[in-house]
Amino acid sequence: MVKYGFEQFEKKTLTEINYPQNLPSPSLPCQELKPEVTWNTLTPVGYYYNNNWINRICKPEPNDFTCLQDKRFVVLGDSNSRGIYHNLCLKSKSKLLTEHYTKEKPWHKLLKAKNTELNIDLMWAPHNAPFYVGPHQGLDTMRSVGNWLDRTPNDKPIIVIIHLYYHLSRTTVSVFRALVKDARAGVDRLLSRAPGTSVVIMGPHSITFRDTLEPLDYLRRCYEEIWFQEFKGIHDKVFYIDNWDRTVGSENVHLHPPPKTMTDVTEEMLSYICRQKPLK
Repeated sequence: MVKYGFEQFEKKTLTEINYPQNLPSPSLPCQELKPEVTWNTLTPVGYYYNNNWINRICKPEPNDFTCLQDKRFVVLGDSNSRGIYHNLCLKSKSKLLTEHYTKEKPWHKLLKAKNTELNIDLMWAPHNAPFYVGPHQGLDTMRSVGNWLDRTPNDKPIIVIIHLYYHLSRTTVSVFRALVKDARAGVDRLLSRAPGTSVVIMGPHSITFRDTLEPLDYLRRCYEEIWFQEFKGIHDKVFYIDNWDRTVGSENVHLHPPPKTMTDVTEEMLSYICRQKPLK
């Protein structure tokens, strides 16, 4: 029926349909994923569905912190890697051995924690210059990744987590490559004396804060390529965490992604580390 030039339609009732996620995680458990696969994945590597991260590379399984027993964690990088360290301390119920950082007192020095009962040792240290934190980093901890790895005792299985990113976005790409080269050399030396070591590289993440002037969309591609090139030959021994899709999917704004995102990153790392069979 047409009235006053407008067509009137019969009233319809809309029914909401809850569709299941259409891209579930593969059936392969993350504990069985080969490290080299993480370097050659299609994008996106996952997505958020109802605020839950869906991994498209492998199927994550719940990790009990007891799988961290008799392990030594060496976490190196900036304040975002420090967030991973903090999550690991909480997950492993480890006691902090050094004064903890606060927003009022920026902390860019060595941090240590330990769970005596489970024989878990954890440490975090900042990467070397360029590291723009004013007077808050002492020269005693301004060491390269390679230097920290050389100082790591191999009295128990070692887990190394490395993150180099935002501080280096204010300098040239060649400086970033130099730090990655140093990290590769350090990892090679560590693997030669501690072959059972697990190594995880955490890649760049999206930052959309309005005062962020660095061309991060461009730089992250450069950094990903540099990591890939410089770690050729040991892709089968090192896991690469693509953190870009996760932070784009969660519409991350700030330099430090929210706790939920960092928890998801930590859980993904543990899903690779808590393996049924050690890497050869």
